[in-house]
Amino acid sequence: MPSCSKPEITSEHLLETYVDARELTRFEQRYNNHLQHGHVVPAVQYDYGRCLILSHLPADIIKGIVLMEQLLQFDYKATNCCFLTAIGHAKLGNHNTALQFTKMLLNKEPNDRQGLELQARMNRKIIKEYLFQMSVVGGAVVIMGALISVVLTRHRR
Repeated sequence: MPSCSKPEITSEHLLETYVDARELTRFEQRYNNHLQHGHVVPAVQYDYGRCLILSHLPADIIKGIVLMEQLLQFDYKATNCCFLTAIGHAKLGNHNTALQFTKMLLNKEPNDRQGLELQARMNRKIIKEYLFQMSVVGGAVVIMGALISVVLTRHRR
């Protein structure tokens, strides 16, 4: 299992990796401890948000995205937060939103290897989804045409 506090090498790896439940619990307790004392240090929020994004539960991933977006408002580790937010959205299947955050990252760091890799992956996913949708629409048009043809043929008899 990956460590939440140690960055991974590729976006591909992060998209297919999940955090150990014990490690997530450890970072959650640390975050809640800070919350109870009235102030969460950005580093603690970042670590917890990163773990949440690496969770297998969609609700956790959404919480992680929210934490990262809050940190982005304060420009805390902006490129890392953009990247992790994009990873979270990609894991949820929100490829267009993931692409938007990847573009934000690349505006800050145009040569970021992970960002470029994730952008290419999201573009491929979006094109694949578009082609699938177009094939469904095309199939529906063919079926509708066949039905209309059958109805018109029977109507003429």
